[in-house]
Amino acid sequence: MERYPEIPQKQKGLEFDADSSPFAWEHYIKVYTPKHWKLINEFNLNHIDTYYNLYGRYSEKGNIRYIAGINENSEYSKKRRFWSKFSLSGDCDFNFNCRKIYRFKQILKGKDLDLLDKCEKHHHTLLNFSLMPSTGGMNKFKGNRDTLDGFDRLDTFVYYLNKYLSIPLKDRIRMSDNKTGNFNIFSQSGYNSLPLKNFLDTFDDIYDYCQKIYFIDDREFVKRLVVDGEKPLENPEDVRRYMLLAQDYWDLREKAWENNL
Repeated sequence: MERYPEIPQKQKGLEFDADSSPFAWEHYIKVYTPKHWKLINEFNLNHIDTYYNLYGRYSEKGNIRYIAGINENSEYSKKRRFWSKFSLSGDCDFNFNCRKIYRFKQILKGKDLDLLDKCEKHHHTLLNFSLMPSTGGMNKFKGNRDTLDGFDRLDTFVYYLNKYLSIPLKDRIRMSDNKTGNFNIFSQSGYNSLPLKNFLDTFDDIYDYCQKIYFIDDREFVKRLVVDGEKPLENPEDVRRYMLLAQDYWDLREKAWENNL
């Protein structure tokens, strides 16, 4: 963890969401290489800015979030697979912010609180940040209070994402856009369901997604994410299992970056 200290929200004299801040983007540009994830070439990583500064719409309210917009010469944009304003931003994978910590403390006691403290210290570190489309509402779905127990959990997100990505790719590609409403992962996508579908259809399955987006190449661990993601967090045993899952996730990511960077 020493290599991945907490990322401050205040940078360059401004208040950012840490997962979409300049420091976070320096890291994303370093690890999300075209060799690792070919699709990243479709995005302009040389001009990271706010949505308002890039597109003249939706001025920032609250903390600033930097995004990467689609490249002007993007083949996906030219073919209308992505809208011209399709973009990527950062996301906290396992949410251990103060609100979640408060709720967990109502459930836990004793030594489990020590483990919770370790998880809280990881909340705003690079080990807990990943890219996600800011177009299509997946971040809103993940953080929605109505998504299982409302803890903004990576495992629950992966569980629902797998419901779509478990469909064979050839069948997904043939699936009409109006059928995406059958999958929770599209519940916040609105008129952006088509470009979100096209984005997800660049991945073979949930294992491919987790490898490219989360740097998790362990299929058994991905299965664990899917299985645990369906389970609510209602008692100390549930939360302990969840915290250990997060710890193992961070360990796997750190090893992946040590071996490949």
